Amino acid sequence: MKLKLDSTALLIAGLITSPVIYAQSYEQALLQTLETNPNIKESFHNFKVKSEEINIRKGNYLPSVNINAQTGFIKDRIQPDQYNPNQASITIDQLIWDGNLTLNDIDRVKEEAEASRYGLYSTVNDTALNVSKVYLDVLQSQENVYLANENNKNLNSIYENIKKRVNAGIDSSTDLTQAQSRLARSDASVLAAKSNLNDKQSQFIRVTGHRPIDLVMPEVDQETIPSSLKMMLETAKANNPTIQLALHDIEASKYKYDLTKGHFLPKITLQAGQTWGAENSSSNSRTNESQIALKVSYNLFSGGSDMASSRQAAYDLEKTKDIYENSLRELNNGAELSWDAYVLYSRQKSFLQDHVLASTKTLNSYKKQYLIGQRSLLDVLNTENEVYESKRDYVQARYGEIEAKYRILNSTSNLLKASRINVDPLWNQSVL
Repeated sequence: MKLKLDSTALLIAGLITSPVIYAQSYEQALLQTLETNPNIKESFHNFKVKSEEINIRKGNYLPSVNINAQTGFIKDRIQPDQYNPNQASITIDQLIWDGNLTLNDIDRVKEEAEASRYGLYSTVNDTALNVSKVYLDVLQSQENVYLANENNKNLNSIYENIKKRVNAGIDSSTDLTQAQSRLARSDASVLAAKSNLNDKQSQFIRVTGHRPIDLVMPEVDQETIPSSLKMMLETAKANNPTIQLALHDIEASKYKYDLTKGHFLPKITLQAGQTWGAENSSSNSRTNESQIALKVSYNLFSGGSDMASSRQAAYDLEKTKDIYENSLRELNNGAELSWDAYVLYSRQKSFLQDHVLASTKTLNSYKKQYLIGQRSLLDVLNTENEVYESKRDYVQARYGEIEAKYRILNSTSNLLKASRINVDPLWNQSVL
């Protein structure tokens, strides 16, 4: 993203904006938000939870080593005797084959972890979009307050002049009544603009966690915007994290289904052990035994739960496919709406710029004509209102175009890149 003014903004910036002090850029506000946002932290920790679950599942491939020891006291009441048995043993169990249960379980958890990694990216991407919206909303509201105040100030000045002329008998009282009506509406517009600004500032604080202080107008580098809707949709389908998340959820469900097949196959384990003991009976015998065994277990019937688990996994797979299709539809619909808004505001902005310049030129002409008696102050007042409304419409189109660009970047997953913000390199490493 480049912080620069386009040619349109430069042409009429002096007409609609107040002087800009050194300000906090969108990139700075976004970076601060990404570092502190609790939703992002939650998504990150969810990703780490899933990553560690992979190691938990891999542990099933390694041997299980157990040590047992016991000591006690036994008294035989039939044959009067007593002894103190002591025993220690070590056993090692090694999985040989379990019908690929562990293999499919590891692959399933890997896909779930990869999905959660894209879920983290989705949260970051959406947070960046939310920051751009509240950032632009505050800026637009500030400009609207400025415009409303300037218009109110100008109308007040004209109203006072009309009032003097009416008192002097030059103008009619009808002119004064009309001026009062315009001024009352202007007063209401100022209050509404200030109230709206307060609302937008509250939303800014809720999203970013800090107050908006001296924000600056951002402009999105045009090179980051796709050249066509077709290119945008292709890029979005390939890169959007929500779509990638849904694809990995499908793969995880496939492995979950394959996993259930392992319940119908035997499990083979190797077990080895060593036992030492003393005074294990009244004969005061000692034990020193070693054993090794290959064990095969095969469940013949489990009450139908294995079949039910398999059917459940099959339905779950179909559900994840449905979620993917729905996510793709929502992405395409949102992307098309963003593109249409971008095209509309881009075209509209040029016409509204002409409107601002033309109405401002008309106002200046009316002021000169008033001085020579060709126009009334009421004509000037009405034209002041037209200039105000034209500037407000232009501001709306200007911010609407920028917001549409941010939405496009969000759809194509290029918002962070365009904002020159780098995430932790570990986030870019696949767990597969």
